[in-house]
Amino acid sequence: IDYFKKERALVQKTIELKFLNENLERLVYEKVEENRKKDKMMFQQSRQAQMGEMIAMIAHQWRQPLNAISAAITLINQKVQKDRLDAQTSQKIALKIHQYVEYLSSTINDFRNFFKPDKEMSVTDFERICQKALTLCEASLSHKGIELNKKVEDVKKFIAYENELIQVVINLLKNAEDVLMEKEIENPKIDIEIKGSVLSIKDNGGGIADDIIEKIFDPYFSTKEKKEGTGLGLYMSKIIVQEHCKGSLSVKNIKDGAEFIIDMSEGGSELGK
Repeated sequence: IDYFKKERALVQKTIELKFLNENLERLVYEKVEENRKKDKMMFQQSRQAQMGEMIAMIAHQWRQPLNAISAAITLINQKVQKDRLDAQTSQKIALKIHQYVEYLSSTINDFRNFFKPDKEMSVTDFERICQKALTLCEASLSHKGIELNKKVEDVKKFIAYENELIQVVINLLKNAEDVLMEKEIENPKIDIEIKGSVLSIKDNGGGIADDIIEKIFDPYFSTKEKKEGTGLGLYMSKIIVQEHCKGSLSVKNIKDGAEFIIDMSEGGSELGK
């Protein structure tokens, strides 16, 4: 009886093994597709959170030119009331208003391009990427009194999805901004350093606790208080850098803060390798 039980179990295992062998490719494909759908959903959630941050950035970008336009209109009214609006002054004020309107229009295009998906990789570099990222968020950093330092050395070009890397840089800058504001750091600053095809973003926000530094790239893990963070920003940043663009994204604590490093010299992405 024991022999027949073992033989029956062996036959059953053989059938299961045969089924797995015959369906292994399909099972792997289904699992990969399931993971892709999860990542796509997380990416969408991250984008929605970024859109909210973008609106805040637009407000900072537009505040100064809108105030200037308002001041120009007030000046026109005052001169009209006093009958002192001559042709030369009128043209001068009109030119200023036109320049501010051009700036507002340019800002709209910058944000539109930011959300436009890259269809294919292109040749770019971190100086270009940082310039575009700072166009979108530098006003916000300045408004909050954060000193921004930029050091560029031996810029090298590489192939990547440029808009996606701009998103990553903005996300790292916004994370640093949030930490500096949340901890109420005196003389807050962010240092950007470009060397070859490596980008470093440092802050003086006190660094990341040793017990969580290994988790910050995990999905839905957030260090932000009051549950304001989605926990997807750094996770999606790592997906973009490492899986989409074939580079690497890492973090380490430094003397008085944290340093995030994007390295695009890996994986043959850097031109001339």
